[in-house]
Amino acid sequence: MKKRIIVLTLIVALLLFASCKKDVQNVSDDAYEEPTVDIEALMSSMQKESEDLESSTEESVEESITEAEAKENAEFIKEITYSNLKSDEVKKELIDSLKAAGIAGNTVKSFIGQVVRYNETVGDVGLTEEGFVKSENLIPEYDVLKIDEKWLAKNPEFIGYDCRLTSFLLLGDMITVENPSSELSPELFMDNDAIDNSGNSIFTEERIQKFNTIFAGIPAKLSKDVSVHVEEAKEYMKKSGILFKDSDASLISVYLHSDLDNNIFVGHAGVLLPSVVDDSLLFIEKISFQEPYQVLKLNNRQELNDYLMNKYDNWMPPETARPFIMENDELLDGYRLNVNIK
Repeated sequence: MKKRIIVLTLIVALLLFASCKKDVQNVSDDAYEEPTVDIEALMSSMQKESEDLESSTEESVEESITEAEAKENAEFIKEITYSNLKSDEVKKELIDSLKAAGIAGNTVKSFIGQVVRYNETVGDVGLTEEGFVKSENLIPEYDVLKIDEKWLAKNPEFIGYDCRLTSFLLLGDMITVENPSSELSPELFMDNDAIDNSGNSIFTEERIQKFNTIFAGIPAKLSKDVSVHVEEAKEYMKKSGILFKDSDASLISVYLHSDLDNNIFVGHAGVLLPSVVDDSLLFIEKISFQEPYQVLKLNNRQELNDYLMNKYDNWMPPETARPFIMENDELLDGYRLNVNIK
């Protein structure tokens, strides 16, 4: 700020000198009068302006710090509101919300068909029956052994869809990949097995490459600094030409860091969009190949972060970075580490 005052003072002085010189040239020596300028008042005004600017800047910085501290210190979620999409009421809310977010009607219809098929196949394995339910257990429990038994009895070759495939089937048309890769990441071998045995005609060779590019493992530095890996993810998306259509529906990706393969990869994914019924956010996920479809009703992205970080930020090898969450190609607003892990 002192430099600003000095610069302004010099500018004013030069202007005054130029003005005086011009006046001298236009009048005779006898008619010339020394210009009267209250330099003290001018300097005082400049000082006040500088102090006001400095104060405003400090207030802005303090507000940003306060906002960041409030986000960091906000209470970690203690319960979730979720559904396994068995009730017609929840299905209707989700269908209307997906369409309102710009997802094509045939895509929505196909997704709901997959959900119904899964729920009818596995039956009573701990799924919610009516509407949304509240749970203090942030990781709902399902009878995975019974699910495996029932699913494989009807689908001996097809292991079902997981989180990444479900997200891609919903958002694939909303994402462009300008430089697709034909390489197959080791992390995606089960996904590609599911694709091969799904019998779903939507998986053309072009779309398979698109899927494998979006969710490929990304070479990473052996660093515990999350910000380093966030930039690696962004750079990979830029290099691959991964572009997200402007939409209310977004791809949520939980990135995990592996020191064995020296890469970061999408360990979990889902779709986030606003509900048309209220002011809530809906987060759609297929928990795993075996575990069910689940939709959470959330108040904000902070709650989404806490739900996901509670599950995935629980233990990591000491050499690796903690997980981080991307919304499309940016770090999730509200991202923070699991406060229950020290």
